[in-house]
Amino acid sequence: QGSRRGRESTQDSLKRSVSNRITMAQRLSPIGYKEIIKLSSMAISQGSINFKNVTIQSEKYVVVREDDKKKIAIVTTGAKRVKRLNNQGTPPIDQAIMNPSAEVVALRSGDGAGGTNLNIFSLQMRANMKSAKVAEKVVYWKWINAKTIAIVTPKSVYHWSLDGDGTPTKMFERSVEKPESHWEGAVQIINYSESKDGQWLILGGLAKGKGGAGIVGVLQVYSVKMKASQPAMPSHAACFARITLEGRSKPSNLICFTKAGPVLQILELDPPSKDQAFNKKVKLKFQQPDDFPVSIHCDDKFGTLFILTRKGYLLCVEITTCKMFFANQTAKMIGSTLNTTDGGIATVDGTGRVGHFFIEQKNIVKFICEALQDYDAGLKIATRYNLPGADQYIEKQFNVLMNSGRYEEAMRMTATSPQGVLRTVQTLRQFKQVPKINGQPALLFYFNILLGTSGATLNAIESIELAKPILQSGK
Repeated sequence: QGSRRGRESTQDSLKRSVSNRITMAQRLSPIGYKEIIKLSSMAISQGSINFKNVTIQSEKYVVVREDDKKKIAIVTTGAKRVKRLNNQGTPPIDQAIMNPSAEVVALRSGDGAGGTNLNIFSLQMRANMKSAKVAEKVVYWKWINAKTIAIVTPKSVYHWSLDGDGTPTKMFERSVEKPESHWEGAVQIINYSESKDGQWLILGGLAKGKGGAGIVGVLQVYSVKMKASQPAMPSHAACFARITLEGRSKPSNLICFTKAGPVLQILELDPPSKDQAFNKKVKLKFQQPDDFPVSIHCDDKFGTLFILTRKGYLLCVEITTCKMFFANQTAKMIGSTLNTTDGGIATVDGTGRVGHFFIEQKNIVKFICEALQDYDAGLKIATRYNLPGADQYIEKQFNVLMNSGRYEEAMRMTATSPQGVLRTVQTLRQFKQVPKINGQPALLFYFNILLGTSGATLNAIESIELAKPILQSGK
């Protein structure tokens, strides 16, 4: 009987522990969401809100082709206003994409049979800035930066610069289906991206898999420097990231892509050497077996990948720790893009709700440490991105280092501690009690470490402490 009560007590304790963690996870969400605007509030009908009619190239604007009104609606999300252009020409505008930073819109018309007409129009000047005609049908296009539009046809990929009078420049030819290819038939293009240094390009789409394999991804990676493409890979979604990896002095270009498993793979492009190349894999978990990613965006500031799936889930992975710390159902998205102003991503769902998903800076570390019970990942993320939430764990680790005589490690930990949590009067007092290190007073040794730490500056307490010997010698 006593043994049974003991088992019941243990089971009750486990249930309470799990319940507490679930409650904490609900309370400390590492990802925040804010609704920006509803397209219906701009008198845009639900019938116009679909993948084909709606485009979002930045958090600032959403463009909708309103078939019922024969208009092009340009919604400024921050000001919550709409400007409409007539769409009664022959042929009518098929799609419009707004420049990510300026009041400039690109307009596309023509079914491709007689070529595709492209125009760049200034909303401020109410005048056409540039025009071009592409001989083929344009199946996808996108502003890849404020000065360049990428244009994808069934056979090729072009870049069209806003500057000068030039026509679209061919960048590379698309991969073609071969007997050994993993797909068959047409590929629906859903993504195109350029690395920050402009040396790598990716073209991604979806197609029918061979042998009844369902919907498969088709990813083409092109090197501008080598003027060559890798063989097309079976990947549903991909993006570039640019972050400074541990032990590196400058940012690295990374390619992040999904593949069968499902697995997220992160590879460094142009590493210093093969032995130093960053190459990590993360096992992804989907709630439904037939789900797959349709877009990935990287918030470089926090090294976090935002992965949206076909079934309407959002997954988030921190790159350097390869930690998936968020996986929740949101809504089926018809458009998404990086939010370059506030971080995270801007999205449009199937109901016309424009929203913003972002890192909850006050919650993410505590959530990973306490709800996910991964203290190592939480501490690394807190230190790397200078985030709060790991104070007690950092202090415990610091005390372990000090009590075991690992003083230099403790000092380096202090210099890089997030939010300067260890850089206190009490810590300086502890360093004063430490024996000399390499012939130097321990406190002076710490200051040398601190001043040699990238981005670190003396706080008020440290400035006073460092000035004391100088003031005393002057008496």
